[in-house]
Amino acid sequence: MLHAPLVHLGDDKVDWKGVAARPEGTRLDIEFEIAEKKKGTICFTVHQYHVDDPWSIRLNGKIVGKLDRSKAWADHFYEFPAKHLKKGKNLLSFVPSKKTDDIVIGRVRLYHGTLREMLRLCRVQIQVKGPSGRGLAARITILDKAGKRTPLYYGSTRSQAVRPGICYVSRGQGSFEIPEGEYRIYATHGPEWGLAKAELALRWGSPSQLQLELAPEVETQGYISCDTHIHTLTYSGHGDASMEERMATLSGEGVDLAIATDHNHQTDYQPLQRSMELGRDFKAVIGNEVSTRMGHFNAWPLPAFSTGDTDEEKNLKRPEWRIQDWVKLIEGIRAKGAQAVVLNHPRWPNRKDGPYGRFRLNPLSGDRLSGPAALTFDAMELVNSTTLQE
Repeated sequence: MLHAPLVHLGDDKVDWKGVAARPEGTRLDIEFEIAEKKKGTICFTVHQYHVDDPWSIRLNGKIVGKLDRSKAWADHFYEFPAKHLKKGKNLLSFVPSKKTDDIVIGRVRLYHGTLREMLRLCRVQIQVKGPSGRGLAARITILDKAGKRTPLYYGSTRSQAVRPGICYVSRGQGSFEIPEGEYRIYATHGPEWGLAKAELALRWGSPSQLQLELAPEVETQGYISCDTHIHTLTYSGHGDASMEERMATLSGEGVDLAIATDHNHQTDYQPLQRSMELGRDFKAVIGNEVSTRMGHFNAWPLPAFSTGDTDEEKNLKRPEWRIQDWVKLIEGIRAKGAQAVVLNHPRWPNRKDGPYGRFRLNPLSGDRLSGPAALTFDAMELVNSTTLQE
């Protein structure tokens, strides 16, 4: 045991059971000693709660991993090369990217063994096929006997997107490792397709292979499935999906039309889509979530930002987002080439402070007491936001 107590880190007073309401710091540093150098890999567990933002795990100043982002009380397992340990004194640190993220952390234990040995991990290889027998991109969901999603290990690759109990396989096949036990595994490909499931009983040291087949079940002739509001952590700075992961999820969910809408940025998915051999899976369109103080608008199509673009060159392609007059703002967006403009989440961040609240909208009559002279956008999001409200 390196550090037994549970510690509240952050900058806000929070009434969490079993820990101090006021933060005991913004990071946790743990000093410990080992008697001799170790070889191979070492793993440790951390009991943690409410991790929203990235936290780096550092050993003797070197980043060896990141805390899993999760709101649940749970033990999480981490592994790193033993070469990062020194004989004698060592320093293990947990450091936030933002000091405003309040978390609970503690019960840090060091184990002299591999993660595979500790958790008795079993490799599962999965292949998903469509009616033609060809590989089909899919979402794989893994549930344990209690019906809960189980953590996956050694599944993150360029063509897969992995979260607890979920693995998107963009090429129709993939692999991951889970502890020995009994599981139910599902495969899906968006709401137009059916569902396949299988039971697995895994024993340590015995890899398993599984084939699942899916078929379309909803007639969608003349319709296109689209996602008109897509972010990446890379260019929007929130969420947690990398560009590669986003390609895998779009393919796995059977999206036909994918419109990139990072905040005030014009992202082109197509080069990465082609390099991942997913060019046939969906049509990628360049858009922008034009984000102003008075509201956010998704707009497309727009010209792509190139890798070597200067700020001045980007500004020539990007709609001006500092304009507060909605009519002039949307005129400027259309002047850059956009043929569709959508008002996003008009009650975000809440009903009072969102555009409709500021414009004093009467939800019964549709009248408003202030705001733009005319509403010139083409469409509006009805349901989109995690803001809790009636």
